Amino acid sequence: MAPLSRVEKPKTHKGRKFLLNREAKVVENEKFTVFIRCSSTCTKSSQVLTDFHHLKKPHAMFYGKQKQEVYPFEDPTLVERLCRKNDASLFSVSKHSKKKPNSLICGRLYNGNILDMFEFLIEDIKPISNFLGNLPEGKGNKPLLVFAGDDYEKSKTTSRLRSFLIDYFRGIVTDKISLQGIKSVISFFLVGDTLHMMPYAIKLAKSGASSENTPRVELLETGPQVSFKVARSQLATDDLYQESLRRPKELMAKKKKNISTDDFKSQLGRVHMEKQDFSQLQLRKVKAYKHLESSNAGLPPEVREKLDQSRDSEMSDEDY
Repeated sequence: MAPLSRVEKPKTHKGRKFLLNREAKVVENEKFTVFIRCSSTCTKSSQVLTDFHHLKKPHAMFYGKQKQEVYPFEDPTLVERLCRKNDASLFSVSKHSKKKPNSLICGRLYNGNILDMFEFLIEDIKPISNFLGNLPEGKGNKPLLVFAGDDYEKSKTTSRLRSFLIDYFRGIVTDKISLQGIKSVISFFLVGDTLHMMPYAIKLAKSGASSENTPRVELLETGPQVSFKVARSQLATDDLYQESLRRPKELMAKKKKNISTDDFKSQLGRVHMEKQDFSQLQLRKVKAYKHLESSNAGLPPEVREKLDQSRDSEMSDEDY
């Protein structure tokens, strides 16, 4: 039996704080991405890797002088080690070979192991440097994601591909965002096995309408505009994928009694009341309501007389 590895305790406050940040949390840290450029790469894949790194800043680490060859599909050990070192759950690797030219391998991890992985062959690219005048301001922006095409529902691979793209480009997770904080849109068009990525920068201008608070939205083309071809993929099993989607109990909303939500996220409530006796209902004491005091209120006068006579006869019979 091999000896167990000894767990070394941190000796400094900085070391304890570092390990505490690596522990599991109810609300995890922002997803970090590792970019690896292999020695056997080309201009296209290297340019896409650099532009993606620009989009993912500041939650990204770039390894541009990786001399050791990386084969994520054959041996993911090196990729998993670099991701664990940087506490990253996303990665991208640029490669080039005769059989797989202009290759870009992207994937995500769960619990330190690779969950899903896709290999894209770059067909065409317009880098960010061609759109320097239209770039959105600031770093760490949260873009809007648009998926066009019916092929996303064609198979499990394309469905997982859409899930991966949302996970990769969604940006900072937040509950609220202002209109001025939305500065970019990324559209993904899937036609067969070809994926077209088209980013746009959002510009807010004066609308000239009666409402001054509603601006006019203009879309400006920006980069990188890339056309991919999905070459191969490695998907996690359904059980592992469902486990990765599980949420902590602390984040689950507690079910409130007699309150439900419709399709438009509007709350609907149900109120239970006891049966009311309308004869005891308090009304305004005016002359018009005097005839309503009896139990036979609202009936015609001749009907009320007959009811009163029958009641008097019943009382006389009881006295007899």
